[in-house]
Amino acid sequence: MIKAVREAKVHTEWLKPDGAYEQAFVDFARQILAPAESNRFTEEFLPFAKRIAYCGMFNSLSQTLLKIASPGVPDVYQGTELWDLSFVDPDNRRPVDYAERRYLLEELRGAEVKDHPGLLRDLMSHWEDGRIKLYLIHKLLDFRRAHQELFTDGEYIPLEATGESKPAVCAFARRKGQTWALAVVPCLVGNRVYHGTPPLGAGVWNSTAISLRDDMPGRWLNIISGERLEAADTAPTKNLLLRGVFNNFPVALLYHEDALAESQLIGESLHAAIV
Repeated sequence: MIKAVREAKVHTEWLKPDGAYEQAFVDFARQILAPAESNRFTEEFLPFAKRIAYCGMFNSLSQTLLKIASPGVPDVYQGTELWDLSFVDPDNRRPVDYAERRYLLEELRGAEVKDHPGLLRDLMSHWEDGRIKLYLIHKLLDFRRAHQELFTDGEYIPLEATGESKPAVCAFARRKGQTWALAVVPCLVGNRVYHGTPPLGAGVWNSTAISLRDDMPGRWLNIISGERLEAADTAPTKNLLLRGVFNNFPVALLYHEDALAESQLIGESLHAAIV
Protein backbone atom coordinates (compact mmCIF):
# COMPACT_ATOMS: atom_id res chain seq x y z
CA MET A 1 0.00 0.00 0.00
CA ILE A 2 2.87 2.37 0.77
CA LYS A 3 4.41 1.63 -2.63
CA ALA A 4 1.08 2.46 -4.32
CA VAL A 5 0.60 5.83 -2.62
CA ARG A 6 4.24 6.84 -3.04
CA GLU A 7 4.13 6.16 -6.75
CA ALA A 8 0.86 8.12 -7.02
CA LYS A 9 2.92 11.18 -5.87
CA VAL A 10 -0.11 13.04 -4.54
CA HIS A 11 0.45 13.16 -0.76
CA THR A 12 3.75 11.27 -0.48
CA GLU A 13 6.51 9.98 -2.74
CA TRP A 14 9.79 8.09 -2.68
CA LEU A 15 11.98 11.21 -2.52
CA LYS A 16 9.68 13.09 -0.09
CA PRO A 17 7.91 10.49 2.06
CA ASP A 18 5.22 11.69 4.44
CA GLY A 19 5.41 9.20 7.30
CA ALA A 20 2.26 10.42 9.07
CA TYR A 21 0.14 10.18 5.94
CA GLU A 22 1.49 6.73 5.10
CA GLN A 23 0.78 5.43 8.60
CA ALA A 24 -2.76 6.80 8.50
CA PHE A 25 -3.27 5.20 5.08
CA VAL A 26 -2.07 1.79 6.29
CA ASP A 27 -4.18 2.03 9.46
CA PHE A 28 -7.27 2.78 7.35
CA ALA A 29 -6.60 -0.24 5.11
CA ARG A 30 -6.17 -2.52 8.12
CA GLN A 31 -9.41 -1.34 9.68
CA ILE A 32 -11.61 -1.82 6.62
CA LEU A 33 -10.10 -5.28 6.00
CA ALA A 34 -10.31 -6.46 9.62
CA PRO A 35 -12.08 -9.85 9.86
CA ALA A 36 -15.15 -9.13 12.01
CA GLU A 37 -18.86 -9.87 11.70
CA SER A 38 -19.63 -6.19 12.13
CA ASN A 39 -17.39 -5.20 9.19
CA ARG A 40 -19.89 -4.09 6.54
CA PHE A 41 -17.15 -3.34 4.02
CA THR A 42 -15.82 -6.90 3.76
CA GLU A 43 -19.37 -8.25 3.83
CA GLU A 44 -20.14 -6.37 0.63
CA PHE A 45 -16.69 -6.30 -0.94
CA LEU A 46 -15.64 -9.96 -0.80
CA PRO A 47 -18.53 -11.34 -2.94
CA PHE A 48 -17.92 -8.51 -5.43
CA ALA A 49 -14.18 -9.28 -5.51
CA LYS A 50 -14.90 -12.95 -6.19
CA ARG A 51 -17.11 -12.10 -9.17
CA ILE A 52 -14.48 -9.71 -10.54
CA ALA A 53 -11.77 -12.36 -10.09
CA TYR A 54 -13.90 -14.82 -12.07
CA CYS A 55 -14.07 -12.31 -14.93
CA GLY A 56 -10.34 -11.67 -14.63
CA MET A 57 -9.60 -15.37 -14.95
CA PHE A 58 -11.01 -15.45 -18.48
CA ASN A 59 -9.08 -12.30 -19.40
CA SER A 60 -5.87 -13.85 -18.11
CA LEU A 61 -6.36 -17.05 -20.13
CA SER A 62 -7.11 -15.00 -23.26
CA GLN A 63 -4.02 -12.85 -22.80
CA THR A 64 -1.88 -15.92 -22.16
CA LEU A 65 -2.92 -17.55 -25.43
CA LEU A 66 -2.56 -14.33 -27.43
CA LYS A 67 0.89 -13.74 -25.99
CA ILE A 68 2.16 -17.20 -26.89
CA ALA A 69 0.56 -17.44 -30.34
CA SER A 70 1.22 -13.90 -31.59
CA PRO A 71 4.32 -12.92 -33.59
CA GLY A 72 7.32 -12.35 -31.35
CA VAL A 73 8.83 -14.09 -28.35
CA PRO A 74 6.40 -15.02 -25.54
CA ASP A 75 7.60 -13.75 -22.17
CA VAL A 76 6.26 -15.73 -19.21
CA TYR A 77 7.55 -14.12 -16.03
CA GLN A 78 8.90 -16.77 -13.67
CA GLY A 79 6.34 -17.51 -10.97
CA THR A 80 3.31 -16.42 -13.00
CA GLU A 81 2.54 -19.92 -14.27
CA LEU A 82 -0.12 -19.84 -11.52
CA TRP A 83 -2.10 -16.79 -10.41
CA ASP A 84 0.17 -14.00 -9.17
CA LEU A 85 -1.68 -11.45 -7.04
CA SER A 86 1.22 -9.15 -6.18
CA PHE A 87 2.17 -5.63 -7.12
CA VAL A 88 4.86 -5.25 -9.75
CA ASP A 89 8.49 -4.83 -8.62
CA PRO A 90 9.55 -5.03 -5.86
CA ASP A 91 6.53 -6.86 -4.43
CA ASN A 92 6.89 -9.72 -6.92
CA ARG A 93 10.56 -10.36 -6.13
CA ARG A 94 9.85 -13.56 -4.25
CA PRO A 95 11.28 -17.08 -4.50
CA VAL A 96 9.41 -19.25 -7.04
CA ASP A 97 8.20 -22.63 -5.78
CA TYR A 98 9.41 -24.70 -8.74
CA ALA A 99 8.82 -27.98 -6.89
CA GLU A 100 5.12 -27.17 -6.54
CA ARG A 101 4.87 -26.36 -10.25
CA ARG A 102 6.64 -29.58 -11.26
CA TYR A 103 4.33 -31.58 -9.01
CA LEU A 104 1.19 -29.91 -10.38
CA LEU A 105 2.36 -30.35 -13.96
CA GLU A 106 2.93 -34.08 -13.49
CA GLU A 107 -0.53 -34.36 -11.94
CA LEU A 108 -2.06 -32.55 -14.90
CA ARG A 109 -0.30 -34.79 -17.41
CA GLY A 110 -1.50 -37.92 -15.63
CA ALA A 111 -5.07 -36.63 -15.36
CA GLU A 112 -5.08 -35.70 -19.05
CA VAL A 113 -4.14 -39.24 -20.07
CA LYS A 114 -6.70 -40.76 -17.72
CA ASP A 115 -9.69 -38.51 -18.51
CA HIS A 116 -9.08 -35.44 -20.68
CA PRO A 117 -12.67 -34.08 -20.66
CA GLY A 118 -12.86 -34.72 -16.92
CA LEU A 119 -9.65 -32.76 -16.37
CA LEU A 120 -11.04 -29.75 -18.26
CA ARG A 121 -14.20 -29.81 -16.14
CA ASP A 122 -12.12 -30.02 -12.96
CA LEU A 123 -9.91 -27.10 -14.02
CA MET A 124 -12.95 -24.95 -14.74
CA SER A 125 -14.59 -25.88 -11.43
CA HIS A 126 -11.44 -25.16 -9.39
CA TRP A 127 -10.04 -22.22 -11.36
CA GLU A 128 -9.03 -20.42 -8.15
CA ASP A 129 -6.06 -22.76 -7.59
CA GLY A 130 -4.34 -21.58 -10.79
CA ARG A 131 -3.88 -25.02 -12.36
CA ILE A 132 -6.01 -23.96 -15.34
CA LYS A 133 -3.42 -21.32 -16.28
CA LEU A 134 -0.52 -23.72 -15.75
CA TYR A 135 -2.20 -26.33 -17.96
CA LEU A 136 -2.84 -23.78 -20.72
CA ILE A 137 0.79 -22.57 -20.70
CA HIS A 138 2.01 -26.18 -20.76
CA LYS A 139 -0.13 -27.09 -23.79
CA LEU A 140 0.72 -23.93 -25.72
CA LEU A 141 4.47 -24.00 -25.13
CA ASP A 142 4.64 -27.72 -25.95
CA PHE A 143 2.88 -27.04 -29.24
CA ARG A 144 5.02 -24.00 -29.99
CA ARG A 145 8.22 -25.96 -29.36
CA ALA A 146 7.05 -28.71 -31.73
CA HIS A 147 6.23 -26.14 -34.47
CA GLN A 148 8.95 -23.54 -34.06
CA GLU A 149 9.04 -22.39 -37.69
CA LEU A 150 5.29 -21.79 -37.70
CA PHE A 151 5.65 -19.24 -34.89
CA THR A 152 9.05 -17.74 -35.69
CA ASP A 153 8.57 -17.37 -39.47
CA GLY A 154 4.88 -18.02 -40.03
CA GLU A 155 2.48 -15.56 -41.63
CA TYR A 156 0.07 -13.66 -39.38
CA ILE A 157 -3.51 -13.51 -40.69
CA PRO A 158 -6.19 -11.54 -38.76
CA LEU A 159 -9.67 -13.06 -38.97
CA GLU A 160 -13.17 -11.66 -38.58
CA ALA A 161 -16.24 -13.04 -36.86
CA THR A 162 -19.87 -13.06 -37.89
CA GLY A 163 -23.04 -13.35 -35.86
CA GLU A 164 -24.64 -11.70 -32.86
CA SER A 165 -21.58 -11.99 -30.57
CA LYS A 166 -18.91 -11.07 -33.10
CA PRO A 167 -17.54 -8.17 -30.97
CA ALA A 168 -16.81 -10.69 -28.22
CA VAL A 169 -14.12 -12.69 -30.05
CA CYS A 170 -10.54 -12.11 -31.19
CA ALA A 171 -9.03 -14.53 -33.73
CA PHE A 172 -6.04 -14.82 -36.02
CA ALA A 173 -4.19 -17.53 -37.92
CA ARG A 174 -0.50 -18.38 -38.24
CA ARG A 175 0.64 -20.13 -41.42
CA LYS A 176 3.86 -21.71 -42.61
CA GLY A 177 3.50 -23.67 -45.85
CA GLN A 178 0.69 -26.17 -45.32
CA THR A 179 0.83 -25.93 -41.53
CA TRP A 180 -1.77 -23.75 -39.83
CA ALA A 181 -2.59 -22.63 -36.30
CA LEU A 182 -5.71 -20.69 -35.41
CA ALA A 183 -5.87 -18.72 -32.13
CA VAL A 184 -9.34 -17.84 -30.82
CA VAL A 185 -10.18 -16.11 -27.53
CA PRO A 186 -13.25 -14.41 -26.06
CA CYS A 187 -13.17 -10.72 -25.16
CA LEU A 188 -15.66 -8.18 -23.85
CA VAL A 189 -17.64 -10.92 -22.10
CA GLY A 190 -17.46 -9.34 -18.64
CA ASN A 191 -21.17 -8.52 -18.31
CA ARG A 192 -22.22 -12.10 -18.96
CA VAL A 193 -19.39 -13.64 -16.91
CA TYR A 194 -20.00 -11.24 -14.00
CA HIS A 195 -23.43 -12.82 -13.59
CA GLY A 196 -21.96 -16.32 -13.48
CA THR A 197 -22.19 -17.51 -17.09
CA PRO A 198 -18.90 -18.85 -18.52
CA PRO A 199 -18.27 -18.10 -22.22
CA LEU A 200 -18.86 -21.71 -23.28
CA GLY A 201 -21.21 -23.59 -25.56
CA ALA A 202 -24.19 -22.92 -27.78
CA GLY A 203 -26.15 -20.98 -25.18
CA VAL A 204 -23.55 -18.21 -25.24
CA TRP A 205 -22.27 -18.25 -28.81
CA ASN A 206 -25.35 -19.39 -30.76
CA SER A 207 -24.53 -18.89 -34.46
CA THR A 208 -21.46 -16.67 -33.98
CA ALA A 209 -18.60 -17.96 -36.14
CA ILE A 210 -15.11 -17.25 -37.41
CA SER A 211 -14.96 -16.55 -41.14
CA LEU A 212 -12.18 -18.55 -42.79
CA ARG A 213 -10.44 -17.59 -46.01
CA ASP A 214 -10.97 -19.75 -49.09
CA ASP A 215 -7.43 -21.12 -48.89
CA MET A 216 -7.79 -22.12 -45.24
CA PRO A 217 -8.51 -25.73 -44.26
CA GLY A 218 -11.86 -26.86 -42.93
CA ARG A 219 -10.69 -29.53 -40.49
CA TRP A 220 -8.99 -28.60 -37.23
CA LEU A 221 -7.69 -30.16 -34.04
CA ASN A 222 -8.06 -28.25 -30.77
CA ILE A 223 -4.70 -28.84 -29.11
CA ILE A 224 -6.03 -27.82 -25.68
CA SER A 225 -9.20 -29.92 -25.49
CA GLY A 226 -8.30 -32.62 -28.04
CA GLU A 227 -11.57 -32.04 -29.91
CA ARG A 228 -11.78 -32.22 -33.71
CA LEU A 229 -13.71 -29.52 -35.51
CA GLU A 230 -14.94 -29.00 -39.05
CA ALA A 231 -15.95 -25.70 -40.60
CA ALA A 232 -19.35 -25.32 -42.22
CA ASP A 233 -18.94 -24.64 -45.94
CA THR A 234 -21.72 -22.08 -46.42
CA ALA A 235 -21.40 -19.76 -49.41
CA PRO A 236 -19.76 -17.35 -49.76
CA THR A 237 -17.42 -18.30 -46.86
CA LYS A 238 -16.39 -21.18 -44.64
CA ASN A 239 -17.46 -20.61 -41.05
CA LEU A 240 -16.14 -22.15 -37.85
CA LEU A 241 -18.87 -22.04 -35.21
CA LEU A 242 -17.67 -20.76 -31.83
CA ARG A 243 -20.07 -22.97 -29.92
CA GLY A 244 -17.83 -25.84 -31.01
CA VAL A 245 -14.56 -23.96 -30.60
CA PHE A 246 -15.48 -22.96 -27.03
CA ASN A 247 -17.31 -26.14 -26.14
CA ASN A 248 -15.27 -27.29 -23.12
CA PHE A 249 -12.57 -24.65 -22.64
CA PRO A 250 -12.76 -20.84 -22.85
CA VAL A 251 -9.81 -20.30 -25.25
CA ALA A 252 -8.63 -22.35 -28.22
CA LEU A 253 -5.58 -23.01 -30.35
CA LEU A 254 -6.55 -25.03 -33.42
CA TYR A 255 -4.08 -26.92 -35.59
CA HIS A 256 -4.04 -28.24 -39.13
CA GLU A 257 -1.49 -29.59 -41.52
CA ASP A 258 -1.86 -31.82 -44.58
CA ALA A 259 -0.39 -34.84 -42.81
CA LEU A 260 -3.05 -34.55 -40.11
CA ALA A 261 -5.86 -34.34 -42.67
CA GLU A 262 -4.52 -37.31 -44.61
CA SER A 263 -4.25 -39.46 -41.49
CA GLN A 264 -7.86 -38.61 -40.60
CA LEU A 265 -9.08 -39.59 -44.06
CA ILE A 266 -7.13 -42.87 -43.95
CA GLY A 267 -8.58 -43.64 -40.53
CA GLU A 268 -12.12 -42.93 -41.71
CA SER A 269 -11.61 -45.06 -44.83
CA LEU A 270 -10.31 -47.97 -42.77
CA HIS A 271 -13.23 -47.66 -40.38
CA ALA A 272 -15.72 -47.64 -43.28
CA ALA A 273 -14.04 -50.69 -44.82
CA ILE A 274 -14.17 -52.61 -41.55
CA VAL A 275 -17.83 -51.73 -40.98
